[in-house]
Amino acid sequence: MFGDRRHFRELQAQSEEGIASNILADRLRRLVEGGLLTRDDAGRGRRATYSLTESAIQLVPVFAHLGAWGLEHRPTDPVLRARAEELYAGGPGFWNDYMNQLRTRHLTSAPAYPV
Repeated sequence: MFGDRRHFRELQAQSEEGIASNILADRLRRLVEGGLLTRDDAGRGRRATYSLTESAIQLVPVFAHLGAWGLEHRPTDPVLRARAEELYAGGPGFWNDYMNQLRTRHLTSAPAYPV
């Protein structure tokens, strides 16, 4: 959602946790089954693209609040801390703008949802 990584190899190579390929594959499968991602299978020899669903996009405010909680209660990496602070400080207007950007990038038809 926040790193614009949409292909399996990007997700694995740029993973800050060094996730194993079998674990990543299982997590992506579960997110697709749970309705938070879609998987566009481009065909033999081509990369599948993962996209956020509307349900996933609507989690932006939740992630903002979880990030703020983490800033108070968990040790944080300076780069991730700055991102969490920026997201939370932006407030609802910022979150709505960001969600509309995600809709444009991830949804086939991307209406601007007033929230």
